[in-house]
Amino acid sequence: MFERRFSSRGKQQKKRASVSQRSQSLFKYWTLGKEKMGLALWKQTLAGWQSDPSKYPNKTQFKRSVQQSKYVMMELLATEQTYLHHLTTVKSMLMDPLMNAVRCNLIHRREIQPIFGYIPQLILLSTALVRQFDDANKPSAIGQVFCNFEDAFSVYIAYAANYARSLKCAAKANRHLVYRQAVKTAVDQTNRMTLADYLIAPIQRITRYCLLLKELEKYSAPSDSLDTALRCLSALALAMNDIQ
Repeated sequence: MFERRFSSRGKQQKKRASVSQRSQSLFKYWTLGKEKMGLALWKQTLAGWQSDPSKYPNKTQFKRSVQQSKYVMMELLATEQTYLHHLTTVKSMLMDPLMNAVRCNLIHRREIQPIFGYIPQLILLSTALVRQFDDANKPSAIGQVFCNFEDAFSVYIAYAANYARSLKCAAKANRHLVYRQAVKTAVDQTNRMTLADYLIAPIQRITRYCLLLKELEKYSAPSDSLDTALRCLSALALAMNDIQ
């Protein structure tokens, strides 16, 4: 009797594990589908604005001011440095300790890894942007930086496609003591910012780029690179919003 009951319980556990694995696989394929859709939407929107400029919604009213353009460039650099600090904080205080807990078999990789999807790639891109923004000495150079990194910005599509999954995994991981301890330590040491605050930052960053570039374009001499960069990032923001 005991053996039959134990065997039945084992079969039920295996069945639940199998269902969980299938659900995760479906979620992964669904996320990849959203990512492909987002990339296509980004490029289609950008191409549409290029072929018919009248459809572009963010037309700039110019008001040239060298002093104001320099101020916007400084703000772009300062906010990028702050953003990079947030990303590296997530990695050093949450991602790295929790992935170490995974290696110690204290928590499953599948429960942690999706939460921090694409954070390392975002850090690499932001690090490069900080250097480039610091070197740029005029508004058109800022625009060219964004143009040069256009392909790298596709990581934001991937991040947006994974965003809902990361929040869902974070909510589930909260039942583990090791996860709760890591989050509490991070909150205590980072001016009370929560994990949700950090995870939303990349979503908000693209919109901030658009606002700053629009301001920079308004106060600067006409620049093809600035105009191209603003159109590219505006299309990216729309695509990210559609696939979240």
